[in-house]
Amino acid sequence: MTCFFSPVRIRKVGVIIVEENIVEEIKRVEAEAEEIIREAKKKARALIEEANTEAAKIFSEGRKEAIRIRRKAVQEGREEGEKLFAEIVSEGEKQAKRFEEEYRSKVEEVSKLLVEEVLKEYAS
Repeated sequence: MTCFFSPVRIRKVGVIIVEENIVEEIKRVEAEAEEIIREAKKKARALIEEANTEAAKIFSEGRKEAIRIRRKAVQEGREEGEKLFAEIVSEGEKQAKRFEEEYRSKVEEVSKLLVEEVLKEYAS
C-alpha cells in the first residue's frame, strides 16, 4: 500500500504541480504574445494610415506646385510672345516706312508719266 506522503508519490505530485505551472506559464506568455501582436498590428495600421496621409499631402502639394509652375510658364510664354509680336510689328512698320519713302518719288514720277500719256492719248 502506498502512502500519500511516500517519496514516489510526492515526486509525482511535484511533477504534476510543475507541469501545471509550466502550462499556466505558457498560456500566460502566449496571451502576452497575442496582446503584443495585437498592439503591433494596431501601431502598424496607424503608421500605414499616417504614411498614406503624408503621401496624399505630398502628392497634393506636388500637384499644386506643378500647376503653379505651368501657369507661370504659360504667363512667361505669353509675355515673351507679346514682346516678340511687338518687335515684329515695329520692324514691319519700319520696313513699310522705308519702302514708302523709297518708292514715293518713283510712284510720283510714274503717276506723272501715266497722266501725261493719258492726256496725250485722249487730249489729241
